[in-house]
Amino acid sequence: MSEKNAILAAVFAFLALVTGSIWGRPTWNSWWQWDPRITSTTLLFLLTIGALTVRRLEGTVDQRARRSAVAVLLAAVTVPIVHFSVDWWRSLHQKKSLAEGKINGLQLTTMLLSLAGFTLVFAALLIVRARTNRWEDEALDSGLGDALSARRAEAAAPLGTAAATGRA
Repeated sequence: MSEKNAILAAVFAFLALVTGSIWGRPTWNSWWQWDPRITSTTLLFLLTIGALTVRRLEGTVDQRARRSAVAVLLAAVTVPIVHFSVDWWRSLHQKKSLAEGKINGLQLTTMLLSLAGFTLVFAALLIVRARTNRWEDEALDSGLGDALSARRAEAAAPLGTAAATGRA
């Protein structure tokens, strides 16, 4: 999982937790329950944030990549745990409704439209992140970063010095 994918995964996990809490308040009369699905989703969110944090630690590119790969693998292990949590433990969440045919009609249509919508939003955000990364790479390759750094140094230099006036 690249960094841009991990950021989007963290955003979507956070949205699932927040919207679940909003839904859970009137349903369970509580913003939070120690339910296996909610707890495992929170663990997934925290591990994804941890993988992003590990990626930013000091070290060579290879060291950072290796550390973040391990952190991402730990986060990936929780995905099936989140999925099967309602089957493995007693849960406030219902069992597999779609697989057992318990959802039909308007509920099924709404769920499928929501799934398609969120998938399209995720894909669009992923494309935007990929384009932004490509533009950043092109800017760095073209020397724009060095030119901007030089201009910032000129702006930070006190007036009247050689750096500020551009004269040596």
